[in-house]
Amino acid sequence: MFGVRRFDKRVTKEIKIFPIDQGFGPPLFQRGRPLLAEGEVANRVIERVTRLSRRYGTARYR
Repeated sequence: MFGVRRFDKRVTKEIKIFPIDQGFGPPLFQRGRPLLAEGEVANRVIERVTRLSRRYGTARYR
């Protein structure tokens, strides 16, 4: 995952998360090269982060 934070007076106001696909499905020589995730892989990553972040009172925006 890759994230970007937005601050207001030194306080974090927003964190944008971009799902990364490590490429574990392609042939061995192409694996491990991080790319922005798309489709179902991106959805799984975002859903997992959303689930794990609920305990911190975060909200999901699109």
